[in-house]
Amino acid sequence: METFFHPVTGKVIRISELDDASAFIDDRLYKPQEWITFYEGDADKESRTYGIEIELNTPTSNDQKRIATCKQLIQVLNRNGRHFHIMRDNSVRNGIEIVSAPMTFKYWINNFDVKEINDLFTDLNLTATIDTGLHIHVGMEHSRRMKELYLQLFSISYPLWVHLSDRRVLRLQERYVSTEYFYKKEEMARRYNQTLKSLLKHGNSLVNYKGVTYYDYDFNDRYTGLNFYNDSTVEFRMFAGTDNFFDIISYLTLVNVITNLADEISISRVNNVYSLDSFVARTGMQLMRDETVKYLKFINHHNNKERIFYNEFMHLDSHWYQLPMNQVKRKDFMIEKSVYKEYLYLLSKLNNKIQFPEAANLRSDINKLLLNNLKEVVRHNGTISVIGLRDSTYPKEYTRDELLGKQVFLRGVNSKLIIQNKIVSD
Repeated sequence: METFFHPVTGKVIRISELDDASAFIDDRLYKPQEWITFYEGDADKESRTYGIEIELNTPTSNDQKRIATCKQLIQVLNRNGRHFHIMRDNSVRNGIEIVSAPMTFKYWINNFDVKEINDLFTDLNLTATIDTGLHIHVGMEHSRRMKELYLQLFSISYPLWVHLSDRRVLRLQERYVSTEYFYKKEEMARRYNQTLKSLLKHGNSLVNYKGVTYYDYDFNDRYTGLNFYNDSTVEFRMFAGTDNFFDIISYLTLVNVITNLADEISISRVNNVYSLDSFVARTGMQLMRDETVKYLKFINHHNNKERIFYNEFMHLDSHWYQLPMNQVKRKDFMIEKSVYKEYLYLLSKLNNKIQFPEAANLRSDINKLLLNNLKEVVRHNGTISVIGLRDSTYPKEYTRDELLGKQVFLRGVNSKLIIQNKIVSD
C-alpha cells in the first residue's frame, strides 16, 4: 500500500493511519509548530522560498465526504514530503484551502506531477469559482527599503499582473485583494493610463516611474494585493482562484521573476528599472508583455468596445461581452436567454438617466436577477459544466445540444485594462 507524509506530524504513514482531524483541519488559524522548508539540493539553500495557498470549492457541504476528498489529496500531494496541509475555508462556498510548506522555485518545478494533480482535482470535482483566490508568500524579512522596491517593481509591471491574475469581477477583487493604490493614487493613475496607451500604440512602454513615492501605502492592511502585514513574508494576493496547476506555475513564475529582480537590485544597489520596458528587458518577460498587449488590443478595438457593457451593482462589478458557445471557457458566465433579455430591459431603463430612488430600486432588481440566475462555467471539455452563484457547488454538466439556443454566454473583462471606458448596453 502506498505511503505518504502525515500533513501535521510529518511521519510516513498509510491512508488508514491518517485521522480525520489532520486530513481536514477545522482550525482556521492553524499553523504548523515548525515549517519544514524544501530545497532542490544544497546549492539551492540560498534561494528564496515560496508558500502557496490554494482556495477551492468542494462539491458538497457534507464534512465526511470532504474529509474523504482531503485524504485523497494528501495522499498525492504529500507522497514525497510534508508538502501540504488542508484547512476549512469559510470565506469560500464549501471551501478548502490547500496550504503549502515553503519551497524554492526549483523545488516547485521539479517535484510535482502537474497533470496528475490536475486530473485529481477534476476527478474529485474540485472547482475554483469567482469567490476563490490564490496567494503566494515570498519568504523574507522586509526592510522599508525592500518594501518600497517591491512596490516600485509591482507598479511598473502592474498591467502584466492585471492580465495574468485574470480577476474579472472587480468588486470581489477590491474587497479581499485591493490594488486601488496602483491605479487611483494621482501620480500612479496618470502613469498607469499612459502605460496602457503606450502598450496599445507601440507594444511597449517607456513611461517613467522614477520619483514616485510609496510612503502612504497601507503596510498594515492584510487585504492589499501586495501584502506586507506578515514580517517574514511578502504576500502576492491578487491572483484569481484556479484548479489548474499549470496556472499556478505561471503565477509562481512571475512572482519569482520580480523577487529575483528585487534581490539583484538590493545586492548591486543599481536601480535603473523605472519603466515597463526596462522591467521586461531585465526579466526576460517579453512573452508575457506581448500576451498582455495582444489582449489589450482585443478588448480596446473599437468593434469590441461596442460589445462590452458595464455592470455595476451591489455584488457584481464587471465588464463583459456576449460570445458564441463554441468559444466558451472556464470562468465565463451562462444565463438563460429569457432572463438575459429581462436584464437588458432593466439596464436600458437604468441608462435613461432616471433619478433616485427609482435608480436605486432598479440597481437592486438587476443585482438580484444576476445573482439568482448567473451560472459560472467551471469545465469546458466536450460538455459544459456550471455552478450557480448561489446554487450548490456540485458542477452541473450539460451537452452543447442541451444549451444551444436556450442560453447566453458572457465573458468578463477586467476593467483596469479598458482604456477610456464608457457605459454601453449590449
